[in-house]
Amino acid sequence: MENGSPQSAKTKVMIIVWKWKELTDRMDLVYVEGTESDEERHKVIRVNMTDSEKVKMLLLDLADQYKESDVFIFLHRSHPHNFTDDFIEDLTSIVLDRQQENQLIKNKFKCFLIGGGQDYIYFCTKEEGILDEVGYFMDDPEYELMVKDEFGKEKKLQEGVAVVTRKFHRLEVKRVYFNQVWYYYSTEFKKKLEALHIDLMSHLVDLENSNGSANLRSKDILAKLEQEEQQADSKLLRIRIRSLLNVYDLHEMDLLPINQYELREEEKDKLIKKEKESKNSYLMDDCAVYLSASRQAEQQYKKLSRYLKKMFVVPTNGQLQEQSLIELRRINQLFRSLIMSVK
Repeated sequence: MENGSPQSAKTKVMIIVWKWKELTDRMDLVYVEGTESDEERHKVIRVNMTDSEKVKMLLLDLADQYKESDVFIFLHRSHPHNFTDDFIEDLTSIVLDRQQENQLIKNKFKCFLIGGGQDYIYFCTKEEGILDEVGYFMDDPEYELMVKDEFGKEKKLQEGVAVVTRKFHRLEVKRVYFNQVWYYYSTEFKKKLEALHIDLMSHLVDLENSNGSANLRSKDILAKLEQEEQQADSKLLRIRIRSLLNVYDLHEMDLLPINQYELREEEKDKLIKKEKESKNSYLMDDCAVYLSASRQAEQQYKKLSRYLKKMFVVPTNGQLQEQSLIELRRINQLFRSLIMSVK
């Protein structure tokens, strides 16, 4: 507080980088509805730009322009030049370094990967997001929003959905939709980690009980996870763990056998299919990169990763280390420490 007046609420900025290589480079700034001045309003910035280096420079300029704000960046997975781990980690590290220099470390800055219409930011996923399936703001006069009554019968709640309004010949995003998306993504990484933690521990506790020991052999854990993967209601735990370990890192792949560690495209497709069916997010590539770049979470993430990799690491003869022992209590402790460190 200064001069007895309350500080204004921090501005929130969403930047969405789209993928259409057929379109010319452009950037649109859309304000969120409200009574504040344009400078104080929350904002959604949509970018179409195919050159990844130009995109990176633009995002750094925008992050600097809105350095007093919280900034979430959404990058499309199918961008013509793809957004690699290095791209995201470099971008995140540079911005976090600038925040440190300017004593703005309390400001939020995160990058998320989206695409395929299955992520929360898309309206069709939970009917709470802001984008339609091709990247425009959801504004469909023919859309039928269905809900279930107390007897489980579906009924039409309303016809036509628009997450935007038009005032004085310009678009404004409705505050309720913006807030829903912002709140979800402000905790998405933490929620993903919590879900994986709970699913993994609840699945392996039976193995611990049947063995009568807190120390489990890695080969038994892998066998249990592979068995789970064959079930109709599988939570794809083995693939989700490897996604958290950032299997897209080619340097890591050199250290481990492909048949044990590499996340193949068909396995990644399984996660994407599971996301669409369950309307929940399971891919953790963006989460892993964020954890690697985060000063608060980096060390805890490294500790958990090193321990989980014991389930996949092999000796030089290429055979799985059958005697590698994994302590579930230790996994639980490392997960909890990591989750507590995530901002």
